[in-house]
Amino acid sequence: MNMRIAMGLAENAGRESTIVALGAAKLIAIYDPTKDVLEVLPREDCGDCLSAVNSLEIDALYQPVPKICSAIREKAEGRGIKLMTGVCNNVRMLIENLCELRELE
Repeated sequence: MNMRIAMGLAENAGRESTIVALGAAKLIAIYDPTKDVLEVLPREDCGDCLSAVNSLEIDALYQPVPKICSAIREKAEGRGIKLMTGVCNNVRMLIENLCELRELE
């Protein structure tokens, strides 16, 4: 998978950061696999969930649980952002298992 993917974080511990649902996130991380770069943004810089999805330059959004609120789903789909899920509970696992992610239904 060669797309910039965003995820919510509980804390900034680099690649060992715990991934949480976007609504519970204190930080938003964006991983760019083409550059192998992880960018971590304070939630204040992104605004609420809908503002974050609308303003971030991403191709996909990772949700660690197989559900997401309908407003975020609608906003993401309207921008062509894929909604992904999987079994990754930290950033390192997500990076190592990008090919095992699946789209939210």
